[in-house]
Amino acid sequence: GKVGDSCLLCAITHFYYSLDINEVIKYMTMTRDLAYDKEHFNKIIKKLQDCKADKECNPAKLEFQ
Repeated sequence: GKVGDSCLLCAITHFYYSLDINEVIKYMTMTRDLAYDKEHFNKIIKKLQDCKADKECNPAKLEFQ
């Protein structure tokens, strides 16, 4: 729905413009909670959380498919 799309847009915006991984995870979680395909977003959130925990990880280089 529109709210889920809005949360996803916020997550993408934070990802590309501020790279504030905490904000990206927050909005991705909101998106997942509103989505039909929760498993898809669970994978994205896990990838973001793993990157956050790894000091060598550059969030800008993550790929999501």
